Order: sequence, then structure tokens, then C-alpha cells
Amino acid sequence: MLRRYAPTLRSFQSVKFRWRKTATVTLTSTPSQHSAAPGDWPKLNGANLDSLPEKVSWARLWADGVTPRKGVVLAMQDYGAVIAISQAQKGLVPASATSASELAQLARGAPVMVYITSKSFDTQKFNLALTPSAEPSQRLFRMKCDGRHPYSGVVSSIADFGYFVDVGFERPGFLPLRELPEGTEFNIGDQLTVYATSQHWRSGRFNLSLRQLEKPKKPKQHLIVDGLTPYQGIIQAVVDRVAVIDFGFDARGMLLVDDDVEVGTELTVYAVRRMRRNRRVFLSRTPSIRRVLMLKDVVADGQTPYSAKIAGPPRPGFGVNLDIGCEELALLPDHEIAVAPPLEDGMPVYIQHKTAFNGLLLASTTRRAVPRERLTALQADGWTPYEGVVMRRNESGTLVDIGCEVPGLLLPKEELPQVAMTRQGPVAALLRPVPDPEERPGCPWISPGRHDEAVAWAGGFEFTDALFQGISTMAVLKD
Repeated sequence: MLRRYAPTLRSFQSVKFRWRKTATVTLTSTPSQHSAAPGDWPKLNGANLDSLPEKVSWARLWADGVTPRKGVVLAMQDYGAVIAISQAQKGLVPASATSASELAQLARGAPVMVYITSKSFDTQKFNLALTPSAEPSQRLFRMKCDGRHPYSGVVSSIADFGYFVDVGFERPGFLPLRELPEGTEFNIGDQLTVYATSQHWRSGRFNLSLRQLEKPKKPKQHLIVDGLTPYQGIIQAVVDRVAVIDFGFDARGMLLVDDDVEVGTELTVYAVRRMRRNRRVFLSRTPSIRRVLMLKDVVADGQTPYSAKIAGPPRPGFGVNLDIGCEELALLPDHEIAVAPPLEDGMPVYIQHKTAFNGLLLASTTRRAVPRERLTALQADGWTPYEGVVMRRNESGTLVDIGCEVPGLLLPKEELPQVAMTRQGPVAALLRPVPDPEERPGCPWISPGRHDEAVAWAGGFEFTDALFQGISTMAVLKD
């Protein structure tokens, strides 16, 4: 019993994750029509590959089987065609799932239109198809892991420890042997009715069961993390004095326990901390002396002081986590530590930014002279300019501080239609640069190949049509 949950607990306790990469070999009774050594693959600086994006965000690579995506053939192998979908990402069109006539039409270095049929976060690899699926696969975030919603599935593969069942999502679910009555066996292609009971916060892997739960699991959005609301839970597993608790939500809680506690013990617990970024919930057996602040109650104006306690050692490249009495930990970034006085418990800090989607709280030891603007007060009309300062850049775009409680996100123009249609739970406002002929003659509008020039100056930015969701917003750029 304990051994089954040990991998899950190790992932909870570990900061770094180590994934074991796997490979699948497909055999055929006919000789290969194509052969190429990896050294013969087209170079990444080839003309066709230059037409592909440098890298596509993992969240935007939909494995629905119907969204077309441009690719370039890298190699033809016995097991299928290796296709590049960006200059840094590639997938496989399996020979076992593709007709020989379709593969015969492909040539190394040629452009091709493909469809992503499945993706694995564990290996960062994709399965592709040359033709769209009859029905689109659903996104993993739409799955109901309450143990009550039925899904019709088909057994797609068999492992020593269970079955993988395709229920129409981006990846198959796993049906463990422990969920099956003794002596029950299935074959590939068997149709089953299953129920999703849990989902991994990072990879999206989800477990299935043949039995419907008596009570549905509540979505974690309904969880009250105030340290005072009691919940009834049961211990699922114990490893190194850390217990995994099922307390009626679609996310299991973690609780420090004594060595003599047993699996299956029922107890009353209180939620004292939630980490949205990795979907962890920390529990306590005793209620808090003071009510824990909800994230929505934290004022991110840069002027309201909060008494902070150091919650762990510094993390190089990130900063120090601080406990300000909120359900989420605040982060004091490295650049703030460099200019801050010696850190000690009880020191006042000021929240500069907060995002509802991932629960991020950015703190500072310096009080702002002017309070930050609330998101609801911003003029998202596409005309009002805001002065901004570039904070940092990543694969999603450029974050800009415009004096608001949430940062702005500046995206390449060609990505905006796709982002506007697909982003769920946005964490920032989308911006576009404002050309000012008087002060900045010739200031470029953001366009392919001009991204660096457009964001090099910390000038004016304007909001466009926005959708307000909690304390976050999203906008669509207009021509």
C-alpha cells in the first residue's frame, strides 16, 4: 500500500524532478523504403526550418488532433517520420498509425502539415498525424476528476501494473491493477466506462477507476484555506512522516504526522497553505490562532505593510520565500535582497504584484511613494497610454511594469490571435506599444522580426479590449 504512493510523495517533497525517458520501437515485416542516419538530418539553420518558430510554448501545442501545424521533415526512419514543428521541438508520425502511401510522399527537408495527436510532458515528445482526427481530443484542464463523471474509453495499451485507457483527452489515463477485482483482465480495444479520480499537477497524468465514488470530490477552487475551516480526511499513505490525505477535494493534502499513525486513519484537518503553482495543499491537525489571509484579501498596492517571516533558505536565481500570514507564500526576489537590510522575522514588506492564476506574490522591502493601481481601475479601452518598464522576457513574451498590481504582457503580434482564443486563466494584461510621432518618431509597431526594437524602450503602452477574470485580464491586439 505504501509503495504505491511513494513516487507521488517523492515528487511532492522534491524540488527538482527527474523523469525517466522511454522509447517505443515499432517492428514491421516489410523492408524499409527510407533510411537516414541522424547526421544526415537537415541542419536547424536550413531554409525550411527558418520558417518555423524558434520555440512554441508547451501550453499552446494543442494535442487535439485537428489543429493544423506547419512542420518540416527531419528524417524518414523505419518507425515513421521525424517532423520538426519548431526549431527546437520535433515529433513522430508513427509508421504503425500511418499508411505506407502517405509516408512515401514525404521527403527529408520538405514542408508538411501535421496534427498533434498526443503529447507527453514526461518526455517532451509528441505523436503526430498527417490527417486530422475524426473528432478533436479534449484539453486536460477540462477533465472532471471528481470520481463521479463517467467517461467512455478504449484500452490502448497494457502495462505490468495496469492499463492505459484512451478517454478522448490529450493523453490516455491509467487504470491501476489495484482498482480491478481480482482476476479481471482486459485486452487492447476493449471498451470501458471509467471515472477520473486524480490528476498530476505538472504532467497531467490522471488515474482512473471502474468504481464510482459515493461522494463527488469537490473542485479545489472551492477549498477555503483560512486555517479555521475543518475538513474530514482519511490517510492514504505515509512516507517519512508526511501523510497524503484525501479530504474530499480533487487535490490531496499533505500533513506532518507521528511515526505511529496508520493508513486508513480518519481525522479532522485544517487547510493552512495552498500553492497554486504546483497544486499542493498543506494541512494541520489544529486550527490556526489567526485566520489565514485569502489571496484575494492581499492588497498589492506597494504601500500596505505585512509582517513577514522567512520561510526557507534563499533559492539562487529566485529569491527568498516569505510567510506574510497568507495562504500563499510571498517571494522576495534576488534583486530586492541585494538592496534590502538584513532579513529577519517580523520585518515589514510590501506586495508589489499578485496574480490569481498561479498565486504569485512579489514582495519588496521598500515602500512605494505612489500606490499601485487596482486592475479594475485600468482603462482597457485601447487608447489610454501607460508608462511602463520592462521587467523580464521569457518564451511567452515581455513582462512590463505599468504601475498596476499585475504586470503587463507584451506579445509578438503574430501570436495574438492564437493566444486570445486559447489562453485560460490569464495572469497579466496584454499590451501593445503606442507610437508617438512627437516624442518617438519612427517607433515601430510590434511585428515579426521587430520584437526587440519594439520593447527596447520603456515607453508608453496602451490596453486593448480586456476580459476581467478575478484579478487578471487578457486583451486582443487590434490593427
